Amino acid sequence: TPPSVVTDTLDKDKFHKEVPSAQAVEIHFGAKKDKPADYTTPKGDVSVAQNGKIHAYATADGKYYIAHEDNKNIYFPEDSSYLFSDFDIEKPKEYTKLTSITFDHIDTSKVTTMNGMFEGCESLEKLDLSNFNTSKVIEMGRMFNGCFDLTELDLSSFDTSEVRNMEWMFAGCHALKTLDLSNFNTSNVTRMGFIFYVCKTLTELDLSSFDTNNVIDMQYMFWDCK
Repeated sequence: TPPSVVTDTLDKDKFHKEVPSAQAVEIHFGAKKDKPADYTTPKGDVSVAQNGKIHAYATADGKYYIAHEDNKNIYFPEDSSYLFSDFDIEKPKEYTKLTSITFDHIDTSKVTTMNGMFEGCESLEKLDLSNFNTSKVIEMGRMFNGCFDLTELDLSSFDTSEVRNMEWMFAGCHALKTLDLSNFNTSNVTRMGFIFYVCKTLTELDLSSFDTNNVIDMQYMFWDCK
C-alpha cells in the first residue's frame, strides 16, 4: 500500500467516536476548502495515521463534515463494514437520525468489505454512491438493510464482479419503488438469501442479468414483496 493511502485513510473507530450515531443528522465528506462556515466545532483527527490529515468538524445541530486538510481524497478502510451503522450485537447504535450523507473527495478503491455499511439508516431518503469504486469489494451483505425511507438508489456505477455475499442487501427497503440492477455482475455470488426481503413497494425488478450459477443460498429472496 502506498504511504499516502495509509496517511489519508479514515479510521472507523475514531470516526464512530467523533461522529456519534445518536447525534448525527448529516454527514459530508469533502475537501477542507469546501467546508461550509457553520461547521465551527473541531472534533479531532479521524485518520488511521493520526497525522492531522483527516479532521471532523461539527455544527451545533448535528451536522458533520469530514475534511481532508490538504484537499486530497479520503480513503475508506479495507473493512468499511457498518461504517454508518456502528453495529454492536449487544447494543446496536445505528445512525437512525441521518437524513443526508454526501461523498466528495473520497476513494473506496481498496475496500473489500461493505457489509452493513448503511444498515439501520432508516431516515435516509436518497443516497448518491456514484463516487464509490467497488471493484475489490467481496462482501455487500446487509449493505442497505433497514433503510426504510430510501426512495432512490442509483447503483449503476457499482462493479460487483468480485462480490460473493449479497444476502439481506436491500432487505427492509420499504420505500424503494424501482431498483435497476442491470449492471450487476453476480457470477461470483454464493449467498443471496433475503436480498429483497420485505421490499414491499417494489413494482418492477429486472434480474435478467443475474448469473446465479454459483449461488447456494436463495432462501426468502422475495419474501413479502407485495
